[in-house]
Amino acid sequence: MQRSLVLLLGILAIAGLDLYALGGGAFAALALAAIAALFAAGFSYLDDGVASAPPAAPWRAPAAALQRADWLAAAGWTCASFALSAVSYAHPSGEIFDEVYFARAAREYLHNVHVYESTHPPLSKLLITLSVLLFGGLPAGDTSYGWRFLDVVFSALAVGVLYALARRVTGSALFAAIAAALLLLDGMHFVQSRIATPEGLAVFFSLCTIYALFRYVEARPASRAELCWAALFGVAAGCMIATKWYGVTLLGAGAAAAAIWKPRRPRTALALGLAFLATLCTYALAWTPDLLRDSPDPAAIHTVGDVIERQYQMYVYHSTLRATHPYSSKWWEWPLDLVPVVYYYQPDPSATPENPQGCCIREVTSMPNPINTWFGLFAIPFVAWLAWTRRRRDYALAVLVFACQWLPWSLSPRISWEYHFYVDIPMICLCNAIALQRLRVPRWAVAAALASIAGAFVYFYPVLAAQPLSWEAWHARMWFPTWIIGPG
Repeated sequence: MQRSLVLLLGILAIAGLDLYALGGGAFAALALAAIAALFAAGFSYLDDGVASAPPAAPWRAPAAALQRADWLAAAGWTCASFALSAVSYAHPSGEIFDEVYFARAAREYLHNVHVYESTHPPLSKLLITLSVLLFGGLPAGDTSYGWRFLDVVFSALAVGVLYALARRVTGSALFAAIAAALLLLDGMHFVQSRIATPEGLAVFFSLCTIYALFRYVEARPASRAELCWAALFGVAAGCMIATKWYGVTLLGAGAAAAAIWKPRRPRTALALGLAFLATLCTYALAWTPDLLRDSPDPAAIHTVGDVIERQYQMYVYHSTLRATHPYSSKWWEWPLDLVPVVYYYQPDPSATPENPQGCCIREVTSMPNPINTWFGLFAIPFVAWLAWTRRRRDYALAVLVFACQWLPWSLSPRISWEYHFYVDIPMICLCNAIALQRLRVPRWAVAAALASIAGAFVYFYPVLAAQPLSWEAWHARMWFPTWIIGPG
């Protein structure tokens, strides 16, 4: 226990360093070294009474079946997330950040003209269009209430799916609730649930894909359940890819999981083929509304050839994008929570360093809960170590999914932002819950950890929800120079 506590304090200390002053290559090298050291520490020094198993032992996953009470709890966490995010979700009332593209896309679909946003597949834009229709279409639904509503709904559903996944993995309603609470109290989850962009939708589809993958791996080989979950995995993955192309990394996770844990039999090949076919069909169906709407605009999609051409155009765009942005970041910075993305910043002229009590600054920053994220620097390698020593397939799968959704960004040639890491926040929450469960710490310590994460959410809430702050109060929340925009 002492070693674990010392390690945890060391992690928090490292994460809290103001690394910005090092700059450039030294910054990158130190961050990479810190990540490597934390992973090495997780494998080398954590021995809190956890017995090791021989490497040759079979993999196992003692999954807990969900009972009626668990489904009710998942629904309760979904409602709690919806209630939290729905409060004043239409504020700010204007289009912020990439809503200028996606809210505009809804109007263009409803006017049946060419959709200007052509760098992503259409599913998120279609769902935002549906959201506007739920509020009366044009012009009544063309408001921040209309654009953002389904993001609030899908993000809330994601919390319920995470509860169900964590319940199967931990076997505990308490620690499943902790995983759900960690996501609910995450700042990036809160912000992305209140903005009409693809990320809130993508996390829901990502979690559905991951849940189906867990069930597929658990299913008895050559069973009907195995084929059913393989097909559902493909449908969910198709929805994810039709929202954001980086969902293709989950296909890699599925292939790796099948190669490691499924027997090499024709039935396994059939299941994988079914999953791949379901993915392709779902992705293709997402383009059907564009083909059926018969737009008079010659620039719109009209034929299957146009759809194929759009895939090439999207590929060229993402493979050649070399733009710069003050809030762009590198993949290795994301777990350290170093460069959050400011979506909205509205300072009053009286709020300046010379007048620290001047009011007001209003800001919306897509920033993960730093306490939760930094604890993940410890929890993920710890869960990986547990997976190996205990031969826990479900733990290994959680770490595999995390790696598959994060590490491919190291090879991406395009500019990137921290919100690309959002799909991994639920896996951090799951691993944090597993770590709290398996470390066997006193209940007061678990309660203290949750209280610190909840306190961080409350503390940062004003800069997540555009609440008015004096310059002094705003600046106190800018812990690193890379968090600051404006006159600070």
